[in-house]
Amino acid sequence: MIEIHITEDFTIRQGRFRGEKLSAGYYYYTGSAQKNLRQRISRHYRKNKTLHWHIDHITSYTGNVIANCWIFEDAPKETECHIAESLISGFNFRSVIKGFGSSDCKICQAHLLAGKESPLPLQIFSRGRKKFLRGIKVRIFTEE
Repeated sequence: MIEIHITEDFTIRQGRFRGEKLSAGYYYYTGSAQKNLRQRISRHYRKNKTLHWHIDHITSYTGNVIANCWIFEDAPKETECHIAESLISGFNFRSVIKGFGSSDCKICQAHLLAGKESPLPLQIFSRGRKKFLRGIKVRIFTEE
């Protein structure tokens, strides 16, 4: 899960979501990246890249900064949906752009969320509260 700090109001300029506006604030993107996880996340941190994934249209913009990235080691693909749903139901987060990051998902409206609390309340990672996190190691990604 990637925490993105959008430092000023922003409009997506290309792709399927061209014209969608995001207000300054913190946004959370859940993804599965089942293969080459470290390379995929490192790519998200780069500004200069070919725009391929939905999230690239946000992370490539100079004023948008990845503040944190959490890795859920060896988690099944559906964990991305469980995290999104948990943020919505338990922490009053909301889907921002319908279909964003979730074009292959039949469960979630979107995998890009915004919340009233910023940055993310760390209690989301409480294994006792979230059955889907049991047995999954959660760590913060570092580029080193």
